Amino acid sequence: MSTKQKRRSGDETIGYLREKSETERKVREQEIELKKAQVALQQQQAAQSQAQMQEMMMVIQQQQQQSQNMTALLVQQQQQFMSLMQSFLKKPQ
Repeated sequence: MSTKQKRRSGDETIGYLREKSETERKVREQEIELKKAQVALQQQQAAQSQAQMQEMMMVIQQQQQQSQNMTALLVQQQQQFMSLMQSFLKKPQ
């Protein structure tokens, strides 16, 4: 009887160790999947942040271009006004 009990005890130990090993493997796999999900989320957030930054830069460039266009238009109007004034001043009265 004592031999059978030792054998069953050994089988139980092996079964326990197998189950423990399987459980630990599953936990490691879950941790790896969680890390992958975290990395993917961080990459997505970085991409969104970069896209927002690029969009902001485009808006700023458009505003600068509009400002330059308005300045050029104002200079042109001033030049036309000065030309007109000079033509009035040159006319004999």
